[in-house]
Amino acid sequence: MVKQKVEISNLTITATSKPECESFIKIIENGKQYTIDEFAEKHKDANIFEFYNAVKASNIMYRGVEKKYSDITSEYLSLSKGMEFFEFQPPMLLKESSDRAAVAFVKSASDCLQNARYFTMSSALILDTNENIKWKGGYIPHFAFRTVYFSTAIDWYSNCFDHILQIIYWGYCLFTSAKDRTENVYDSSWDIKRIMQCCTYEFVVEELKARGLISLKKVLTGCMNKIQDVRSWANYIKHKGGIEYKYLKAPFPVQFGYQAVNENKYTFLDEYLSPISIDIDDQITALSEAHSALFICLTEVVNDINFNSRAIQ
Repeated sequence: MVKQKVEISNLTITATSKPECESFIKIIENGKQYTIDEFAEKHKDANIFEFYNAVKASNIMYRGVEKKYSDITSEYLSLSKGMEFFEFQPPMLLKESSDRAAVAFVKSASDCLQNARYFTMSSALILDTNENIKWKGGYIPHFAFRTVYFSTAIDWYSNCFDHILQIIYWGYCLFTSAKDRTENVYDSSWDIKRIMQCCTYEFVVEELKARGLISLKKVLTGCMNKIQDVRSWANYIKHKGGIEYKYLKAPFPVQFGYQAVNENKYTFLDEYLSPISIDIDDQITALSEAHSALFICLTEVVNDINFNSRAIQ
């Protein structure tokens, strides 16, 4: 909520605004609509089982669309089932250190994908339990946490792709063609940190092409094309001050500006916000599609390398 008091000469203006998300959800019980804090107050004397039986028996109105509670649960479970778990059983003995490094990055990529899945599902949950986030506080905290989960999922998906690059980089010894920032060509004196720093998307794609690994190059570039938005969001989060979420912040009730000297225009604060503004309900699909793309890419990369064929028998 934003409360603003403005005094101009003898005129005083007081105004209050609230985030739009506050009004997103209503619980419809016996034909009557309640905000979640009103519903919690009505059932404050109920035990946990009675409380959730009342919720399950009600309909949920979310952003103007009314559904049965069971239908919302079914949609949530359907999203969950569509986001697969990556399973990998590494061979016991690998002779080459580069293969062992690649396996380590497979495990890391798998962990990133699993973490991203968890936070995607958390962001997709339109209403958390009263035990996790007290309903008496209204819907704003629920929506706020969902945006935090959304941002966290973005980071984990982006990290997953970075680890996939490292799998290819080490699994096919692409680093032997690497050059550092001062154009020094790789040699055996390089330490691990120096080698890893040369692993970029552009280098890996170029080197796959140079070595005739065209099918693997198509797998990688195809994945990149499908997660382009997520990678862009991650870049803004890490390097450009973050991203904005629609409906989360209360607008200023009164707009202010300043007139620059010798300029006949006003500059408002909105001009300094991130150019990336996301409606999480619209973009949950982008996260689930990124999950599928990364799962497929990781699976095909690991199958292509075939670590078992490189293991000591």
